[in-house]
Amino acid sequence: MMKLRFSEIPGMFEILAETAEVYAPADEDGRVRLTKWQGGQPAQDYINPGNSLKDLLYPQTEELARFEGGYEDLSISEPTVPPDRVIFGARPCDALALARVARVFTEGDFTDERFSKQREAATVITVACEQSGPDCFCTAMGGSPAGTRGSDVVGYPLDDSLYLEAVTERGVEVLSQLEDHLEEASDEEAGRARAHCGSTEASAADDLPVREFGEDLFDHPLWAHLSERCLSCGVCGYVCPSCYCFAIFDAVRGTCGKRMRGWDSCQFEDFSLMAADHNPRPTPVERVRQRFMHKLVYFPESYEEFQCVGCGRCVTKCPVGLHMLAVITDLEEVI
Repeated sequence: MMKLRFSEIPGMFEILAETAEVYAPADEDGRVRLTKWQGGQPAQDYINPGNSLKDLLYPQTEELARFEGGYEDLSISEPTVPPDRVIFGARPCDALALARVARVFTEGDFTDERFSKQREAATVITVACEQSGPDCFCTAMGGSPAGTRGSDVVGYPLDDSLYLEAVTERGVEVLSQLEDHLEEASDEEAGRARAHCGSTEASAADDLPVREFGEDLFDHPLWAHLSERCLSCGVCGYVCPSCYCFAIFDAVRGTCGKRMRGWDSCQFEDFSLMAADHNPRPTPVERVRQRFMHKLVYFPESYEEFQCVGCGRCVTKCPVGLHMLAVITDLEEVI
């Protein structure tokens, strides 16, 4: 394990910026977000950035291809390969979410080339949590404040330093670039750093008794009750680091155009709209059921893990309190 003084972080970024774009948490109008580094110290006083790794590696709107011409002389070109990026300061829950999204996009018979290229071009340096936020519940969903999955390097903050441990070969390569700013940590220091974050005091939500849910939930009357307050605004899917649904659309002007991909949400009325105006999820009842059944039942059936990492963003952002914590609590009471 290597030791990096907090005062050395800007120098570390300068070295990394010679070969890659560097992203780090920064205070923007009172909110901490992962953004392109412009110099100086990154923000340190935050529970979780306002945006997640998904925003950077699977952006809200992105170009898939450009086209020009007609049927006889149509030409199609792909966008340029994304630049190498080093993303510093995301929390372990977001790295875990990225790993779960990657399973959808890269495993099986069909792979998403655009996502794969963006993930391949990114090095993720997460910072373990020294404290849980009031809305965090990562341990209840199979995560940890000091988890390593999805990270290339994990940093454990302690006193005036960040103790860095490579998780992947890419992480080893990055740390080798930073030799002038790193010190070898003693076994005692490394142990203290791991223990400091590994013993992070859990929030009340972390004690949530999440268990395996089954298909018997499908016809439960609770969905009708919960959906009465849903606004179908979709904010839950947009702030969630592990939601991955998207829509494809074309932006055309004359004989030129772009094929674009943009985030979509199962909470939108036209999300499942089919030909001849058939909609299998016409009301908020079916849409609310779909969201929570997917995260708690369908995704675990396919991947043996929840499609929620307990980051708490939906708890903070849902305007009517219809979030994962509330729904799991209600389900535990009625089944």
